Formats: sequence, structure tokens, C-alpha cells
Amino acid sequence: MTGSTSVGATDQPRRLLDDAGARMVVDTVACRPGHPMLLAQLPDERWVVGLPGSPYAALVAAHTLLGPLIAGLSGRPFGGPAPLILTPG
Repeated sequence: MTGSTSVGATDQPRRLLDDAGARMVVDTVACRPGHPMLLAQLPDERWVVGLPGSPYAALVAAHTLLGPLIAGLSGRPFGGPAPLILTPG
């Protein structure tokens, strides 16, 4: 799901996942952009990745949670983030 994770009284995914008996694996990650996000496993072992609504934040969150999840489920190593070279100006 994307554009649906939030924090507060109007946050429906967390309540729905709790009602469904999901096990919350990651309830948030302290990063900008990309906060808030979630990773949960339903009782039937399906996974739910909740991404924020901002497209760039959703991309960061997907790389943070979805990439490692897919790699782990497929038995492949996750290479981690690509190195960046920062130059002044």
C-alpha cells in the first residue's frame, strides 16, 4: 500500500493490520524522506509494506523496506544502497 501510512488518530492501516492479527515487524523508520513506513506480516504469512504518499518518500521507503524483503524472500543478497559521490556546488 502507498499513500496510506501516517501517524495519528486517522492512521487506518495500523488499526486494520492490528484487527487482522498482523505482526508488526517495522512500525516506522527514522529517515527523511521516507517516514512513516511500516512492514507487517499477516497471519497467513503474506507481507504488507506501507509506504508514505510522497512519491520520492515512497521510493526511499520502498528501497529501505521492500528491497530487503524481496531479496530475503527470494534467497538473494541485498546489495544495499548504491554508493554516492558528493561534489561541492
